[in-house]
Order: sequence, then structure tokens, then C-alpha cells
Amino acid sequence: MFRKKLFLYSALSIIMVVVFLLSACDGIEMKKDKVLCGARSVSTTISGVDELTLEIPPNVGITKIYGSVIMDVDPLNNVLLLIEDLETNEIIFRQRYMVDELIGRREFETTLVQPLCIGPQGAELSLNPLNNQVSVEVFFLTSTVVFCPEYCTE
Repeated sequence: MFRKKLFLYSALSIIMVVVFLLSACDGIEMKKDKVLCGARSVSTTISGVDELTLEIPPNVGITKIYGSVIMDVDPLNNVLLLIEDLETNEIIFRQRYMVDELIGRREFETTLVQPLCIGPQGAELSLNPLNNQVSVEVFFLTSTVVFCPEYCTE
């Protein structure tokens, strides 16, 4: 029984690795010889605003996104993170993070198992603190995007 389960898990793992290595990113070919890379990052911190934006370089593969927000006077209950392709203006990543209204702060980290390919024009990350769906000015916003450079090409 144990051997059958071990064989099944091993087979599934091999299939998942093969699928990952053969995958492509929406018409953008991923360098299949680079599963691991020497990562780089872009980062910004701002205060007293209701939106943070961060330019993401072209042809990179995003592997991690970090962020944090600290509430000012106005209540805050969520943060919306968007990544928009600068060539097509298409939202290619969207995630909402809930914020504890009593504490008024949130740190978050998103790890992408497969790198998210950014096209040849680059992309823009925006981080929007909200109270329900209404934009809120906050005391502090920060974000860092970790990526593999020149990971995705046409």
C-alpha cells in the first residue's frame, strides 16, 4: 500500500515538473533552461498617499511580491494589488488583502510558484488602500517586487 502511494506521488511530481518546464506565458516564451535565477528587485516606499505605483522592467519573471500598509486617521479594511501590462493595459495579476481594522496595518507576501512573465513593454504594479471600495489615504505604503531578469522573451 505504501509503495503504491509513493509511486503515485512520485509520478505526479514528475508530471508537474514536466508541465512546468514545457509551459509558456501567454505567447511569451519562458527560458526553459532557467528554473532558478539570480533574482533582482524593484522597491518603493511612500507616505501620506492613497496609491503606490511601481514600474516593473520588461521581460522579467516575477517570483515574489511583498507589501505593507499602515493606516493613518481614516479606517482601512483592505488593500488591492494590481499588475497591469503596459503594452495591452490588461490587468495580469489581481489580489486583495484584508486588513485588521483594529490594528490598522498589514504586511503581505505573495510567492508565485511559476514566475509571472512580464512582456516587452514592462508593467506597473499599483497598491491601493481601501475602506470597502473607497480609496483611503494612509500613513505608509511600501512594496517590493522580486524577479528573474530577462526571463521571458517573445
